[in-house]
Amino acid sequence: MNYIGDHPLNLIGKIAIVTSAASEQGAAICRELLNSNAFVLGVDSRPAHKSTETSRASHFQFFQYEPEKPLVGRDVLDYAARMYMKDDVNYFIDVAGTIEGGTADLRTEVLQVFKQRGDGLVLTISSVKDTGSEANMELVDSIRELAKELRNLGVRWNLLIPGGNEPGTKASSILDYKTEAAIGEHMQAHSAKRKKGGYPVEVERDIANLVLFLCTKRGRSVSGTLVRGDGTCIAL
Repeated sequence: MNYIGDHPLNLIGKIAIVTSAASEQGAAICRELLNSNAFVLGVDSRPAHKSTETSRASHFQFFQYEPEKPLVGRDVLDYAARMYMKDDVNYFIDVAGTIEGGTADLRTEVLQVFKQRGDGLVLTISSVKDTGSEANMELVDSIRELAKELRNLGVRWNLLIPGGNEPGTKASSILDYKTEAAIGEHMQAHSAKRKKGGYPVEVERDIANLVLFLCTKRGRSVSGTLVRGDGTCIAL
């Protein structure tokens, strides 16, 4: 755990649900959030990733469901309530495209919690890097439908696509100057730390670092956006 007190990256007391947590991307997100003191519940039909299995304790828990059965959202929330002794969720990180049967029921249950509290983050992570791909356009459409449901409820929603600013795509950011500077600073600090530690360059780590930013107070103004892997944000 790297952050204490009022550090902007300290997520102590916050609960995050991460789907496809056994995948490389899902596990990277779990690790990043755990480093910021969040309670993290990984969800997958496969056993926990080896890099997170050793972290199982009061902060990290894992919900493994049977692949031949649909994922039931209420079961996941009840499990989280038992493990963390609080009936609450702050972040729903949905790593798309890798859970059998989809996560619609789980998202519906989490949204009920968010609506009652008037706060929360729904963040969908695409498994496809091309912003203009058919799969990502379908995700954009589904997120837009979600936006209609969440309008004026105080719930944030974003779509994160691993790719950068491809040629021919709209490059202008919709972020205010302060937030744009903050996300740039956050990513630079992450890169500097990684180089200092001699870590290899991994797309999964970059995406996990962006997820962390969006979960913190510094990222609270980012909503209704398509976030690229390079940190640029455009309106959905």
